[in-house]
Amino acid sequence: MIHHLALFVYLLQLVSSQNTPVPNIVEVSPVLVKDVNETVDLYCKVKDLRDASLLWGRQKGDRTTTLWGSGQKFVKDDRITVQTDNSTLFTSTTLRITNVQTKDAGTYRCSIPSENGEDVSRDITLQVRSPPFIFGNTSTSVNTSLNSSVTLECYGGGYPEPEVIWTRENNGVLPNGVTSYRGSTLKINNVQKDHAGNYYCTVDNKVSQSAKKTIRLEVEYPPIVKPRELRVGQALGYEAYLECTIESVPAVQITWLRDNIPISDSQYYTQTQAAIQEPVRSAVLKVKVTERKQYGSYTCVASSKIGKGAANIDLYQTEKENCARHCQTSSGHSIINMFDLKLGFTSVVVLMFQLHHM
Repeated sequence: MIHHLALFVYLLQLVSSQNTPVPNIVEVSPVLVKDVNETVDLYCKVKDLRDASLLWGRQKGDRTTTLWGSGQKFVKDDRITVQTDNSTLFTSTTLRITNVQTKDAGTYRCSIPSENGEDVSRDITLQVRSPPFIFGNTSTSVNTSLNSSVTLECYGGGYPEPEVIWTRENNGVLPNGVTSYRGSTLKINNVQKDHAGNYYCTVDNKVSQSAKKTIRLEVEYPPIVKPRELRVGQALGYEAYLECTIESVPAVQITWLRDNIPISDSQYYTQTQAAIQEPVRSAVLKVKVTERKQYGSYTCVASSKIGKGAANIDLYQTEKENCARHCQTSSGHSIINMFDLKLGFTSVVVLMFQLHHM
């Protein structure tokens, strides 16, 4: 008799368990997009929850961090609260986050654990609008060599995902032939000297002011040395001026040679240098001709870490004074170093007056 009664109770429990509805999540919030400092409500609606537990969690990769469950909060964050409504057949829970920050963006999970391991869950995505920013170890100065290829990099973040726009100084044309280019990387093939300069990376997502960065491209090439005149004539007892222009990146060391021997400043030789327009410089060797052996070939040599350039200038004897740089006026004034240094659109006129008589 007892055996039959136990069997009856077991069968009754089995039938009852089979007829017990399984909890089911019927509705959750759609993808939510909020601004910083706003309040967001994440909604989860469950049918037939009964005595089952409901959990709120935050997804980080393959792991879930539990925020709330069974009426208890598991994180120390006063901004987070959970409200539950059991007044109907459905159980509605709302996870509220006040003063939303960018760190709150991510995936949230509403779940109902099961003893058999088959949990019921739904995910909700929260996106937080954030100002654009530039990240990564992007250099502000890039050096490359002539005829090489180089890639300028600029990576932007924020939400919505920002655009990265490249432009050039003074709205100049980019090496690819356009005035602006979209993309995190700007590749320049067959680099030329006129590609050098400032490039601007602008990151914008319309949330707030755009983020900007300047990257300077330096194009390095061996020195280019040009003589102002291949031959300079002067009579004995007067000063002759030998001049060369040097174009180079990086900076150079300039040396004058006579018969392959470096010239030092003395009572016979004076060396001067002047910037014309970067990256061009002028080098002048003033020769006080006192002996015939000073006539002959002089060499202007420019050396940098990546190469060397040189130009020869022939100093020859004339019977009369050469007034190109040293002329006597009728009033007794001497005009020295009156010359015009020209390069492209640049013109530098140097005038020096020496008063002989008051």
